[in-house]
Amino acid sequence: VSPHESPAASPSSPASNPTGGDGSNRRSRRYLASARQMGSGISTVTPLEITPVPLSQSVNGVFDEDCFFFTRFQQSSQTIRYVGGTAESLWLYCEGQRLAIPITPDYKGTSKNPTLWRDTTGDNTNYLFFLSDRNVDGEPGTWRPTTMNLWAIPLPQDSKTLYKDETQAIRMDTPIPLTKISCDFNGKSLQEYSVDSSTRHVVLRIGADLFLLRQDDVTSRLRKKESSPLKPSRLAIHVLSDFHETQERVIPLSVINHFKSVDAMETASGTAAALLTARGQVWVTPVRDSDNEAVPYQGSGQTLPERTYRLAPGSLTGGAMRILMARHVPLPSKEGTRRMCLILATDPLSPTAEHAFYLVESQGSAPNAFNDLNH
Repeated sequence: VSPHESPAASPSSPASNPTGGDGSNRRSRRYLASARQMGSGISTVTPLEITPVPLSQSVNGVFDEDCFFFTRFQQSSQTIRYVGGTAESLWLYCEGQRLAIPITPDYKGTSKNPTLWRDTTGDNTNYLFFLSDRNVDGEPGTWRPTTMNLWAIPLPQDSKTLYKDETQAIRMDTPIPLTKISCDFNGKSLQEYSVDSSTRHVVLRIGADLFLLRQDDVTSRLRKKESSPLKPSRLAIHVLSDFHETQERVIPLSVINHFKSVDAMETASGTAAALLTARGQVWVTPVRDSDNEAVPYQGSGQTLPERTYRLAPGSLTGGAMRILMARHVPLPSKEGTRRMCLILATDPLSPTAEHAFYLVESQGSAPNAFNDLNH
């Protein structure tokens, strides 16, 4: 990149500072600072050096000594398999050079988010990890856009040697695919990744989950280029909290919005009760002319107060079926305290939630109907 020129953006021209001149509006900067510690705390922070990086179109990147690998452009539309003039691509800028050079000019699709990874167990080879939606199309080195995966390119010991001249890079090795996410995760693509600086494990985000590539597996894959891409393992992360969707909610009953049907029935003690259908459930509630008729609880063995109870569905099938209507079924007096009702509900065992009629007991001592899908 030329700090004093502002050429038009093109595959062969470098990124320039946005205003030209002294580059005071440059986006990317390096900061070096030192802290002077006195006693038990830090008293002052003195900035030592602020060096502008003359790359107005760089989005993110990583330093390797005096060289900077960066992503040029930002694809704002988030279009998958995008190929075009503003596709994100990888570039290199080294101090002392007049221009930045593209290092992935062989592919016109997306290449972004570079990170350095060093093989410390072997010959200390540096690798440039990055995300790309490329895939081999026939012969090696011929690419077509597919889904996003993690790739690696081996780097020389001195990144400055990547400059062939001031406008182009030397021909680099063919990128190595580290993952093949879409085949293992039902078409999903890799969203982002991060390299642990101490263990050199790689953490991937696929969908809403985090996955791990271990350092040993990555090293083996880089050394054996003909081996299959790695399959990441899911990180077992459990967050314990009172999330909003897990909290119990008390929604007041609205007669106008929730009430569907009602039928009268006589209880075993001779009092009247109502068979109510609301919110996909059936309830039995006592009927009184006024609150003065309610008999308070007078202790063990005494008159029990009338109660409201849910008849159906049970707690385990509340989301699998809905009650549409309920009607009381009169029985001969010889049945004693037994009461029955006819329920119209969705069938939880049918693939299309078809309607079905059920005959269930409705007295207070009856077990809750539809406790599970087997009963």
